[in-house]
Amino acid sequence: VGSEMCIRDSSKTIKSAVANAVENYGLSREDLYIANIFADQGPTRRWRRFAARGRVRPIRRRYSHITVIVAERTP
Repeated sequence: VGSEMCIRDSSKTIKSAVANAVENYGLSREDLYIANIFADQGPTRRWRRFAARGRVRPIRRRYSHITVIVAERTP
């Protein structure tokens, strides 16, 4: 399940990067390629869950930033 979600999120980011390059910079969709793609660590959401006997279970939800850099091929 995790790899399917990763593929879905990555493909959405790539499609968005291509659409931004076409709309904002007027580049041709056929000439674009992925120059670089990487994921960085994002903010961590912390909260707690109360457990038995007055204890607390910390929960950390980690997020990430996906960066896609597209470039135009030169013939």
